[in-house]
Amino acid sequence: MRPGQVHQLTLRSGSTGYLLKFSPDFYTPPNTAASEVFRSVSNKHYCPVKTESFNKLSVILQSMLDEYNNKQEQFEHVIQSHLHIFFIELLRQSRNPKQSAGSGNDQLRNAWKYSPN
Repeated sequence: MRPGQVHQLTLRSGSTGYLLKFSPDFYTPPNTAASEVFRSVSNKHYCPVKTESFNKLSVILQSMLDEYNNKQEQFEHVIQSHLHIFFIELLRQSRNPKQSAGSGNDQLRNAWKYSPN
């Protein structure tokens, strides 16, 4: 989600998941190629992924959570590296990675969503 964007989460009992929140100061893509990946995933409204693909993303997310909770030396750098890998993997898994954000009502639905296929 982008800053200031309105959103709603509907969770069922027993739901689990991850919510990533970071400032532009925390993650800056390390090079031009990484900037393009970050821009591409940031401009997508919706990214359905298959269960087996979500599992790969989940491992990356869990690794970030573990780093944050353990706070070992240079944990921030490890999380930033995991973010970069996460964005690459998300771009790979998106059905149309070059499709960018639309306009109008589509902007209200700017959310990443797990959708088992």
